[in-house]
Amino acid sequence: MKRRFCQSPQWRACWYRLRPRRRRCPGRDCRPLAAVVGNIAITPDNQIIFSHHPFFSPDVRVAKLTSPTTFQPFPNADWNTPRKGTDHYLDNVLGLRSDENGIVWIIDMGFRTKIAPKLVGWNTRADRLERIYYMPEPITRAGSQPQDIVIDQKNRSSISPTRTSARAAMAPMPRSSSST
Repeated sequence: MKRRFCQSPQWRACWYRLRPRRRRCPGRDCRPLAAVVGNIAITPDNQIIFSHHPFFSPDVRVAKLTSPTTFQPFPNADWNTPRKGTDHYLDNVLGLRSDENGIVWIIDMGFRTKIAPKLVGWNTRADRLERIYYMPEPITRAGSQPQDIVIDQKNRSSISPTRTSARAAMAPMPRSSSST
C-alpha cells in the first residue's frame, strides 16, 4: 500500500490521515488510534466521526474523535450496544457520510446479530435520531454488503449501492423529520 500522507512506521493509523484537508504528516507526531478505522465523515462543524472496521468485531462500531488519540462512542454507548427486543442500535457498520444539515448517515449491514440492514440518520446539531430507513429484500439480498452511500441534498435522496449487487437502493430524505 502506498504511503500518501504519512512517512512514519505507524502510518496505517496516523492521525493525519483523518484530517479534513489531508495535510502531509511530518512523520514524527503520529499517534496511532486503538482500532482500525473503516470510513470517516466530517460534520459541518468539523466533528470527525468514523466507523471501526467491522472485520475486527469492535465493541465501539462508530466513534467521534475527541483528541488525536482518543474517541468516544457515536452517537452514544447505547447505540453501540446490541439489545434484545429492538433494532435501534448499530450492529455492523462500515459506511457513513455527513450531510450539510449536520446529519450523519450510517449504513448498518446487520450481519453480527442478524438484523435487517438499515440507514440510520443521527442529527449532530440536536443530538437525536433523525430517521431510520430499513433495507429489506429486495433492496438488499442475502449476502449484500451495503456500505457506500451518496447523499444528494439537491434532490433530497440517497443512493446506496451494495457491494454484491448491481442494483442500488434509493430512499427519499425529508428535509426535516424526526420519525423512525
